Amino acid sequence: MKSEGAKAPFFVFEQTSPRAMNPLATTTPSGESGEKTRPELLADLKASIQALLDGYFVEQDWFVVESRWSGDARKLTVNLDGDRGVTIEVCTGLNRAIGALLDEHPWDSPVLLEVGSPGADTPFSMPRQYPQHIGRRLQVTTLLGETHEGTLLEADENGFGLETKAGTERFSYEQVRPSRVLLPF
Repeated sequence: MKSEGAKAPFFVFEQTSPRAMNPLATTTPSGESGEKTRPELLADLKASIQALLDGYFVEQDWFVVESRWSGDARKLTVNLDGDRGVTIEVCTGLNRAIGALLDEHPWDSPVLLEVGSPGADTPFSMPRQYPQHIGRRLQVTTLLGETHEGTLLEADENGFGLETKAGTERFSYEQVRPSRVLLPF
């Protein structure tokens, strides 16, 4: 159960490609004529997953906030958000879609897949995250280092309005660092 004013809980679904964990799975030799090298296979896998992410939520209430590969390409973390939050079903659906792509791809190393939603205290990384928090208290830091706290009044494609102790202030997204919700604990 989520508390009033708090964002949906952080969900993470982990999956490792069963095909990649199979010791009998065939590997693609590097450098053979007509075969892709390991770096080429990895680049192809990353491009295939990015294409899936780019098209998965078209014209829906959910969106990808971030996708991040570990340096050794053994872990892929995908964070989702939505205009009205994220459900466990949305995370599970995307996890299954990426998992199916991993199973079909010739990349032969295991990939730990985490699909989840950002935690309630995770800073916003894109303008589309602001409207769902109208009415909540935010902490905003400008690029000049000034910190403002107040209630989010409105948000549009150009910026947002914040009711602070000094009155109503308007900020463009370009003039602030990632903002965060102030949790009422």
